Formats: sequence, C-alpha cells, structure tokens
Amino acid sequence: MAVQTHNLLVAVKRACQTTTSLQGEKPWRNRLETLNVSHQDQVWVSDITYVRLKGRFVYVFLLMDVFTRMIRAWQLSQHLMQPLTLKPLEAALHRSVPEIHHSDQGVQYLSKAYLSTSGITSIERIQSYIVL
Repeated sequence: MAVQTHNLLVAVKRACQTTTSLQGEKPWRNRLETLNVSHQDQVWVSDITYVRLKGRFVYVFLLMDVFTRMIRAWQLSQHLMQPLTLKPLEAALHRSVPEIHHSDQGVQYLSKAYLSTSGITSIERIQSYIVL
C-alpha cells in the first residue's frame, strides 16, 4: 500500500515477441468442449508462453497430458523459433503417443515440420482457444 500511496508504481514494458492465432476459419474443429477425457494419453495440450528469468524474457513451451496433468515435454528458449516446439514434441512422442493433440492456432503448430512430426495421419489434431 505504501507503494501506491507514494506513487511509486512503475509501468513494466514487455519486450518479447508474441504470435497470434489464425483469424477466421480454423483448420480443425474443437471437439474438446464436449469430450469426456477419461484416460492418460487421450489428449495432450500444448502452449507457448513467456516468463521473466534473470531480468530477460524467455519462451516456454509446454506439452501436457490433460488427464494426468503430467508435463510430457517442455523447452526454454530465448527465441521464438521452431526448435522451441519441435524438439520437445519429438522427445515426448518417443515415449508415448496421444490420441488427440490440442493447441491454439499458433503458426508454430501449423508448420509442415510440426505437423509431420506430430503424425497428422495418426494423431487427431484439434485446435482451438480453450484455456485449461
């Protein structure tokens, strides 16, 4: 409260790159709204966020099993480049394969490399704006 009383609040500038999701028609429909998640490896969700670490922003990619809430893979990077998502996905798929891979409509998840690695023919891809 003393900070507010003495007008000591400082605005923080965010100095990191973000991406946006596709606008308009989505390549995949969202089936998670009505899906009853009942077992491990049924649905994995992925997301990218950024956190401040030692005075700078770094990007964090997380791949999580919805049923167990177990983090299947993760990666930190100073740059928002393809290895941030691709390397942990490859590692996770060596251990297990989900029935559904869910993500937002970010460009990282729509790249040819990510789609081919995720096995678009064997994993049903569902993409939407659900926040878990």
